[in-house]
Amino acid sequence: MRYMVLSFIFTILLVGCDNKEAKQARADANKAKMELSKLRAELTSLKAQKTSLTEKLQAATLAHDQLTEEYNTLLEEYNTLLIEQDEFANDADNTQQVADQLITLLEDQLDKAKILQAQNDQLVGAVKKLQETLEQQGQTIAEYEERIEQFSTEQLEESVEIEQEQAEFAEEITEQL
Repeated sequence: MRYMVLSFIFTILLVGCDNKEAKQARADANKAKMELSKLRAELTSLKAQKTSLTEKLQAATLAHDQLTEEYNTLLEEYNTLLIEQDEFANDADNTQQVADQLITLLEDQLDKAKILQAQNDQLVGAVKKLQETLEQQGQTIAEYEERIEQFSTEQLEESVEIEQEQAEFAEEITEQL
């Protein structure tokens, strides 16, 4: 519509001008029309490009927002993993300390068990010696009892002395133990 109005205005202006000028004016008008058409085409193209770029900008903004959200989620997960790693490290340290304490306690118990075993071995040895001594005394007593039976009443008095010696001997052994 504008094109028609402009052409009409140029035509009226040209009617009053001479022919050469009219031709020039028509040529200028045609040139202006072509340029106006080019400009309109460029404007339409630019509007389409603007629309396309706006859509691309919106898509890029949406993608950016999504990536930012994913980044924040990953950052939170990373921080959570760091905290868990620190907790695991602390737990491992605590576990190692408890294990070290248990090892120390076990070593102390083993040392005590060795001492008790040595004392037990000494006691077993002492008991064996005591049993041997008791067996020897038992044999000695049995021998004395045999002799007592064999001896006559006169020898009974001698046997009493022997028994006294035997008692003294038993006391000495008992004292030695």
